[in-house]
Amino acid sequence: MLAGQATDAADLASLLDMLGLSAAEGLVPPADRPAPVIPPARRSVAERQAARALASTLLGPAGH
Repeated sequence: MLAGQATDAADLASLLDMLGLSAAEGLVPPADRPAPVIPPARRSVAERQAARALASTLLGPAGH
């Protein structure tokens, strides 16, 4: 709600100061933050083709 009233970062800081708060209030400490999500490495074209060939062999015509 305060962020909507502030026109810039300095204005927001002064509004927080009037309330006895700081800009750091409410931030999650680094130890409590979840680990960043790292997407898995993309498989190569050859690996994808091999997986398709194996699936086709295992599933037969029903797999298409």
